[in-house]
Amino acid sequence: NLADGVMAFDADKEALHINPTAEKMLGIDARKKHTFDSIFEKYSIPVTFEQALSDDEKEVKSCVLEIGENVIALHFAPYKTEYKKADGVVVALQDITKQQRLDDSRRAFVADVSHELRTPLTNIKSYSETLLDADIDDEATRTSFLKVIDSEADRMTRLVKDLLALSQLDHSKQHLKPESFSLGALVENIVNT
Repeated sequence: NLADGVMAFDADKEALHINPTAEKMLGIDARKKHTFDSIFEKYSIPVTFEQALSDDEKEVKSCVLEIGENVIALHFAPYKTEYKKADGVVVALQDITKQQRLDDSRRAFVADVSHELRTPLTNIKSYSETLLDADIDDEATRTSFLKVIDSEADRMTRLVKDLLALSQLDHSKQHLKPESFSLGALVENIVNT
């Protein structure tokens, strides 16, 4: 009934036990004879049986496998006899697909937000530098530039508010409040920007 896969191998690399979850994760039949190498050689894992069997803390004892759509974390540990001698290896398999997708989504989200914030910042900087450096006598042009700066500052404020709202939603502190808006005005604003 374990959600994680568990496999045990003896000192000769022979599989002693493969639970149903591990069978399903790796797509193998536990009724057949398996060895550590016959199961893992096709995945080119960075952990050898000898490393998994060793007591050296510096040895790599875990890795991540992508099997089809799934991402599986493998953790290796030696098991010992009553005389404290390594007698085999236990492998725990953990399906981390959802966690991986969530991490990927968060990374993409941070990249998108960074890009979205950079655009208004660039506009504010370029328009304000132009106002400071150029000798603009035309009041209409100056007003137009200031309106762009004001609009971009408002845009950044909205982005930050949206981020805070998302954070609160993520922590279940806020409920969505539907409201009406003009889609035409929104599209026109985006095109003008």
